[in-house]
Amino acid sequence: MNEKSNNARYGGAKLRAIRDRDHRQILRMYQELRACIVEGRGMEQILQRSKDLITATVLHFESEERALGEDSLASLLAHQELHAEMIESLEDISRDLEQKLIRGAVELLKYFEGRLRYHLEVEDAALERELSN
Repeated sequence: MNEKSNNARYGGAKLRAIRDRDHRQILRMYQELRACIVEGRGMEQILQRSKDLITATVLHFESEERALGEDSLASLLAHQELHAEMIESLEDISRDLEQKLIRGAVELLKYFEGRLRYHLEVEDAALERELSN
């Protein structure tokens, strides 16, 4: 087995561990935010949970990219571009949060339910499979 193959398998195992840990945490944080909004727990709690979810998501992307290391596979670069696009969207949502608009929290829920959930469940899994092969 060559060194590149070993690195890819190691990267795949690291990604799997990150995925298992971070994805559970992000899903839990999303559910907490949703409960805050539905139950009307107050803007301060909603804002804090929203910011925490955004931070956890960005940290997940950073952890994932560190686990990928210096590998130059086109799929890895494309995955990093997906992260950059999603971070830009999260920053837009965060600006609404800073203005204390509930709209920002609702947009974050919608973004999570659509784009972010797809990334976590489909695109991360596809990258992990590609690294394992």
